[in-house]
Amino acid sequence: MSVRVRPSAPRSRVRGGVIVSGPYKVHVEITSIKGGCPLGHKVGHAWLVEGGKTPGGVCAAAWNAVFPYVRVLSAGGDFDWAKDKDVMSFACPDAENAAVFELRRLRD
Repeated sequence: MSVRVRPSAPRSRVRGGVIVSGPYKVHVEITSIKGGCPLGHKVGHAWLVEGGKTPGGVCAAAWNAVFPYVRVLSAGGDFDWAKDKDVMSFACPDAENAAVFELRRLRD
């Protein structure tokens, strides 16, 4: 797996020497669910990630799995395998009830 942060990307916000957020917002939306989510998530549930804060209401296990990808997109990075450098799909770790999340970097 290869991840790049483009030199032309806007700078991340740094506080106390720690990168707290990237310059981009990331829209996270559930696009499909195999089975039923035990925490009640439904297709169409969506969150906006901005300012280095976790979105309220997201399952902790799913957030832990998706967080590294949100950080890359928010910092202006991309993934070698992605056809659209601003979009990434990712499934939560629950193999029996996998929710698929679409992550979309917002450039405005």
